[in-house]
Amino acid sequence: MKQLTTERIKSVGVLAASLVTTTNAALALADINPLPFTDSQAGTAVSAVLAFAVTLWTWWRHNVITPQAAIGHDVTVREKAAAKQITTADHSETAVAAQRNAEASTTPATEGLTDGELKVLTAAWLADLHKEDQ
Repeated sequence: MKQLTTERIKSVGVLAASLVTTTNAALALADINPLPFTDSQAGTAVSAVLAFAVTLWTWWRHNVITPQAAIGHDVTVREKAAAKQITTADHSETAVAAQRNAEASTTPATEGLTDGELKVLTAAWLADLHKEDQ
C-alpha cells in the first residue's frame, strides 16, 4: 500500500511538471510571454502548495471525520489495549484468541463488518470451538 501511495505522488508530480512545461512551450510558440514568474516565485509557490497539502492530509489522517473512521478508531484502540494486556510470555495463539473473544463478547460483532468478514470471523470462531472440544 505504501508503495502505491509513493507511486501516486510521483505520477502527480510528473504530471504537474509536464503541464507546466507544456504550457510554457505553448505560450512561447504563440509569441506570448512564457509563464511570468521567477524561479524564486515558483519555489515559494511549490512550498506553499506542499505545506497546504501536508496540513490537509495530517488533519484528515489524525481526526475522526467519517462514521467509518470512528469504527476504525475504536478497533485500533481495542487492538492496542489488547496488545498491552498480552505479555511477551503469553503470546500463544490461544491467549490471543481468548483476548479477542473477550473483546468480541462486549462489542457487537457485526458493527462495521462486511458479510465476507463476518463469515471469516464466524468460521474462525467455530474452528476455535472445535479445538476446545477436543
